[in-house]
Amino acid sequence: MSGSADIEMQRVADPDDERGAVAVSIATASSPSLRHGSTASSSSVGIVVSAVPTSHAHVHRHEHRRHGHGHGHEHEHGRDGHGRGHRHRHASDYDDRSTSSSSSSSSDEEDHTRANCGMDSATTTGGVVGEDISKGELGETGSLDVVPIGTGGIGMAPSVVVRGLSYTVKLKPKIKCTGRKTACCFGRENKRILNNINLVFRPGTLTALMGPSGAGKTTLLNCLSGRGTGTLNGEILFSQSASNYTFIIQQDTMPETLTSRENIDFAAQLLLPPTSKASRYELVTSIIDQLHIQKCADTVVGTPGVKAAISGGERKRVAIGMSLVNNPAVLLVDEPTSGLDSTAALNVISILRQLADSGRTVICCIHQPSHAIFHLFTHVCLLAEGNIIYYGERKNAVPHFKSLGCVPPRHVPASAWMLDLVDTQADLRSNDHSAVDDLDASKLNNGTGLKPHTSEFVNHLATAYSASEGAASTTKEAQTDSSDLIEQRKLKHSYARAHPSQCKILINRNLCSLRREKVFLRTRMAQTVAVAILMFAIYWQMDNSQAGIRNRMGMLFFSSMIMLLFGMLSVLFVLPKEYAVLLRESLNNMYSPAVFLQSKIITDTPLQIIFPLIFSLLVYFTCGLNLSVDKFFIFTAVMVLISNTGSSIGFLVSSIIKDAAGAMQIAPALFIPNVVFSGFVVDLDSVPTFLAWIQWLSFLKYGYAILVKNEMAGQTFYCNPDELINGQCPLTSGDDVLKYYNLDGANPLIYFFVLLGTVVLIRMISIVVLVFKVSRYQKK
Repeated sequence: MSGSADIEMQRVADPDDERGAVAVSIATASSPSLRHGSTASSSSVGIVVSAVPTSHAHVHRHEHRRHGHGHGHEHEHGRDGHGRGHRHRHASDYDDRSTSSSSSSSSDEEDHTRANCGMDSATTTGGVVGEDISKGELGETGSLDVVPIGTGGIGMAPSVVVRGLSYTVKLKPKIKCTGRKTACCFGRENKRILNNINLVFRPGTLTALMGPSGAGKTTLLNCLSGRGTGTLNGEILFSQSASNYTFIIQQDTMPETLTSRENIDFAAQLLLPPTSKASRYELVTSIIDQLHIQKCADTVVGTPGVKAAISGGERKRVAIGMSLVNNPAVLLVDEPTSGLDSTAALNVISILRQLADSGRTVICCIHQPSHAIFHLFTHVCLLAEGNIIYYGERKNAVPHFKSLGCVPPRHVPASAWMLDLVDTQADLRSNDHSAVDDLDASKLNNGTGLKPHTSEFVNHLATAYSASEGAASTTKEAQTDSSDLIEQRKLKHSYARAHPSQCKILINRNLCSLRREKVFLRTRMAQTVAVAILMFAIYWQMDNSQAGIRNRMGMLFFSSMIMLLFGMLSVLFVLPKEYAVLLRESLNNMYSPAVFLQSKIITDTPLQIIFPLIFSLLVYFTCGLNLSVDKFFIFTAVMVLISNTGSSIGFLVSSIIKDAAGAMQIAPALFIPNVVFSGFVVDLDSVPTFLAWIQWLSFLKYGYAILVKNEMAGQTFYCNPDELINGQCPLTSGDDVLKYYNLDGANPLIYFFVLLGTVVLIRMISIVVLVFKVSRYQKK
């Protein structure tokens, strides 16, 4: 019984819409409201669809099927004079085959008038259940109960008002040439995305922003959230009670090494003032119960397609849960069903409907919703070419278009029909059942002879809407001033936590993620140990001969180079991997981008100390370097400093380049000059003057010089017989070696602080760059 689920779809009578309204509720099979006193097997699934036919007969059909064997019964009865009716169907393992069989009708039913918007009651039953909603992603005891669709905020004060909104962007420069003798010039054209939009959104409503590609629906949603780099004319106003809004972007990004519960909990820590752990746990648990993600609450989110992860629908609901912790009054949701199957998409929109029913204003940009999903929306805003084609209650959408002569075909859902109606590219498709096949041309075009699927046709629909009573009412209310309304750009969004508190929370989250990234830690350890073994295998117990001098110089150079390389590579992919998480969370004012990078640097610094220390312990004594405690600690300190310099370079590159592939191409361009101008590969005195200045930008030059001075100070060397030159030993002391390699003038203390200052400077530049890039993104 625990693994089964019943899905109920009820069609509520609506005198203005022959299709009626649909409310969906999904509950476990143990729910008494769905059993109707019958005993169902653990594998049975009940699907109830009650529709409102236009005839006066009351039809009630009841069918029971179990395990696909087709055993069952059905009965129907009528009641005259009421003009209402319903049909109930219980089925198990309901699929498209059973849908098609149940929705088959006689030939005179096929000739039913198309004034019914393409759906009679039987067709509606098949159309809704045809979405294959029997594969719900619900917890064992979860339920998705949606109240019947009502008036949705009518009579309530608006929470969001869009007043005369127009939005224009500049296109990329184009080369313009006029005539053969006229010089070519670069020009930037303006393109208007939104044109004089007036909208009023109320609490308790779930609004669908619909339209074909390029209609302006995503731009409108971005404008509502305060994003955009174009020119905005008009006003966007929020009521004081609705100034707390959240923007849920299309990409449901979140830290993938954390569980669903941990992601919501860390969001609560960042979005809420300091509270007790018990109170926060209770809040997180209530959100998990509300979103029905109990079964994946303690499962690591994971990476889809890469390693074990929760399902797409559960991931969407976790993303919604992270945005609900501070109880926003307005939810702006961009494409919540993107990448989901019909079942998961239905569950997500059902959750959004529940949130709207609780008194929130939910504005959702959605692309081609299914029939069942479409009927969960209370309001529809249909856009095309930047104009409003229709805005109002969903139940009034089809009657509005019918009044213009647009008659919906049979067997076509209203949402798909309306989108096809305003799609100017539809004539490019091979489609024998276009939504405008049945147009009353004389009434629609008024003798103008407009061709469907053209800009002129869409403009005609937009003009017809602007002249309607609904548009006039909306415009009048949008233009009405109210002391309760505040301009969106004047809203002050402050962080719930202070800077140090944000940093502490993010550090805890980073450490939690790091504990689960065992592959990264094991790989870094394996790299360090493997290179150390190779080093002392080659340079085992170096002597003080002339060959030993060269070996020492080589060993010190390669040690510093490896630390720089490992430090850079260890963080090069950290920001590209979490860049989307940073954008999403900073957009919702969880924390500032500066705090995000600071927390990453603080979390990474211990690693850049531990692994160089392990490397130093493995190679210093085995390679036969100067056996002195203070010289060992100086060697180790330089290794740590060079490793942190490499990580700083990695943070800077990943702050500039947000994708890993681009970062990998830029990193060698910064690494190779450091190697060439370090003082080991080439004699710096022989470098051309116009390139000699680069040596002072080489981080390896400073670290290498400190290591050589530290090792050679106080050393004495001898010559084997074959190493004598004219009977003399060329290098007999450490000072001779330093003079020979032009390192006698190096000041280790100054070079140490140069490296330390370089680490601090590069990290500060990285923070500034990241803040700049994120602020630019938030304006797009």
